[in-house]
Amino acid sequence: MRTTSNRAITGKLIIPGIGTELNGSIEINGKRENSVSFSGEQDHCCVAMVDIVNSTRISASLSNEKFCQYYSMFLNTMIAVARQYEAKVVKNVGDSILFYFPKSCQSEKQICIHASLECCLAITEIHDLLNKKLVEQNLPRLDYRVSADYGPIMIAKSDLLQSEDIFGSSVNMCSKINHFAQKNSVIIGGDLFELVKKLPEYKFKTVEAFDIGLKNKYPSFQLERKKSTCSELVQKVKEIERINSEQLNQNSRVTAMAIEAALRKIGTPEYEIVKTRLATDYHSYLFDCFSNPHCLKNVLMDIYGNAYTAVIDKIYEEIDPNTIPPEETEQFLTILRS
Repeated sequence: MRTTSNRAITGKLIIPGIGTELNGSIEINGKRENSVSFSGEQDHCCVAMVDIVNSTRISASLSNEKFCQYYSMFLNTMIAVARQYEAKVVKNVGDSILFYFPKSCQSEKQICIHASLECCLAITEIHDLLNKKLVEQNLPRLDYRVSADYGPIMIAKSDLLQSEDIFGSSVNMCSKINHFAQKNSVIIGGDLFELVKKLPEYKFKTVEAFDIGLKNKYPSFQLERKKSTCSELVQKVKEIERINSEQLNQNSRVTAMAIEAALRKIGTPEYEIVKTRLATDYHSYLFDCFSNPHCLKNVLMDIYGNAYTAVIDKIYEEIDPNTIPPEETEQFLTILRS
């Protein structure tokens, strides 16, 4: 299976000497050079994992450049959401990201456990926005599963690794139950369920339990909201997207009218020729020119030659400075003139 990591993305994959590692040691309450050390202390907290579905098939169709771009967008989005809820990202292993919530083991445990549920749901709720960004970059859509549980963890640090790692039954359970989650949904383990089952804003659906070698099978539950709302974080992100979209549409409308006005002043035939060339050569329209000025530039250069900059000046004269932010107008014109 094709895997990636933070090191792999930056092109700095390090494979330590195996002999050195075999001669190293692991200590409790101590530390030696080139060793892995555990604090010896055990905390109970929330652990979560997000894992891509069918990643092997998807990544096999991507070039190395697209592969890195694809996983970078996924990893950066997941990490950004996790950190908004004060989660600590431990590592990404292949196509999954492991993180935990340090504050869920402190005095305000219940509040932080609630935040961990909101974080997991926010990750699923941002799915459509992430896929929209992927499609805009000509990348395939993706689906993923989110799992979480509560239980003991031990923190390990290594001289060879810059970040810490976590171990414990809660980490193992989180990994195991992830496979039982439906696409783009959240599944939680039985121990976490016991802590959150009385929270009024959520509902829980029993999922297949599995054998962990004890007398009883370990239960797991699909987590959902009782109301069809989304987290505050995703609401804010969607509002920003809406505002940006409205501003882009406004900019596109104003620019299209300015282009039409400038060309009609030069002559109606010129306006019709430019409009036709945009449609036939680039499958584009005046409304698209603000977002994709290169098409307009190429058409104007073909028609007017070196005199095309005079046409751009006339377009600039037709743009009302009160309708488009000056810096965005300048960026649009810079591309046309470059």
